[in-house]
Amino acid sequence: PTVSPPTIPSGDDEDDDVPFPPPGLGYQFTTGAEDHAYIAYDVKGMQGSNTDSAESLYKDGGNAEVKDAAGDDIMLSLEKLSTGSRYRMGESILYNFYRYSFKDEPVFIENSNSELPDSSYANTVVKKAFDVAQDKALAAEASVVMTLYMEIAHQLELAVKFCGGGGNGERAIDIAVAFWVGAGQTKGDNDSGYLLYNIAETAGERFGQDSGNSGEAAVNTKIMGLFNSAKQLAGSCTTDASQVPLLQVATQNILAQMNIPLLQNLVYYMNVADSDTNDYENYIELYALSIVPQVAACSPSTFSYLKDELIDYDWDRSDIGEIASVLEDSLSCFGVTCDDIGTLQAVTGNVVQPCAAGVSPTLKLAGYSASSDVTEVAKIDRDILQINITMQMEAFDAAKDIYTNGRNSRKGDSFMSLHQLAMNADKYDLNSASGSKNPLDNPFKLFSDFYGKGTYAAD
Repeated sequence: PTVSPPTIPSGDDEDDDVPFPPPGLGYQFTTGAEDHAYIAYDVKGMQGSNTDSAESLYKDGGNAEVKDAAGDDIMLSLEKLSTGSRYRMGESILYNFYRYSFKDEPVFIENSNSELPDSSYANTVVKKAFDVAQDKALAAEASVVMTLYMEIAHQLELAVKFCGGGGNGERAIDIAVAFWVGAGQTKGDNDSGYLLYNIAETAGERFGQDSGNSGEAAVNTKIMGLFNSAKQLAGSCTTDASQVPLLQVATQNILAQMNIPLLQNLVYYMNVADSDTNDYENYIELYALSIVPQVAACSPSTFSYLKDELIDYDWDRSDIGEIASVLEDSLSCFGVTCDDIGTLQAVTGNVVQPCAAGVSPTLKLAGYSASSDVTEVAKIDRDILQINITMQMEAFDAAKDIYTNGRNSRKGDSFMSLHQLAMNADKYDLNSASGSKNPLDNPFKLFSDFYGKGTYAAD
């Protein structure tokens, strides 16, 4: 295939004069969290420095001095964000999905200091980019799509938790935005900036998703709108408990949009990689590591296949068609559609990608053809799987969160949960439904009589 040249920020000092937040971004910081955005210059320095300086900057930081919970000044570093994640994210749902997915990977097991999988898996990936691939640009990109991606996800989860406790999650949303956009970024410009906003701009251009005259990638436009909605909801939590499920949905929508540039770049590098020269193969593996672990929390067998093809073994382009098909079937796990992904335009020739037909796949129900749309209801089994995963990871609060609040089955402006199903069970008069006097024909009545209440499952 013919490849359009990648767009890489110049790394000069002109962007140091770009104010943060950049003009026209459309988001207002109110909690003093803007300083988190300057970690972008650590990423910039990693790209432009010699290897020793890049590793030192990764380890110690140098640009993002922020206030900790006690009000003390601390210097953020990309390495410390990962190595300290076990203590800060131990009950974060998505973080534990990723750790679980890496449990059988030797490289992560080697770096685990307990019986559980590697808690600082992102740092492991970055270190391998430095030490094995000897590629500081790869290490810099890994620190963004592995470390900062999960840091944003964690802050979004914190916002919901603060909201559920009657607190205010606005600062967590502000931190998430700072880590998404980063200092040195101009709105809608893929030649400036260093964090996920920039990666989304480049990916959006590759897939023809620049938004009209503004030039901003569609995903960035959507995400900034969702961040604003989440910020407004988070600010209302102290006075209105009904905002909690709305904020949960809003943050899940942000996470889904964040997946789009990762998927787009995975597909891009799959198409430009050469099986003979191994060009771009490290980037296939990186973007697979950044996004594919989510499939483990939806379909373990599908995850196993994708892990083998994209992570464990050398890239073989002859498998690209089947891989693209499997990724297409997994889109609902990422919370996205074919329209979200778009059509790869930065490569000409034999392009293979998910959604070649432009139609999102429907959820498969073991060959059953439903007469009505039960897609969202059917996703409740993912809650069960994810409770199992978080329990195995000893993240018991996270498991309880999924059980109580749900995570996969949308019901209007909130999620359906297993707890809600259990609590609502006694509202259904199953005894009168059948007209049968045989108790075996009315299993709900049989169980509720035995336990003495209709909500026995919730207990």
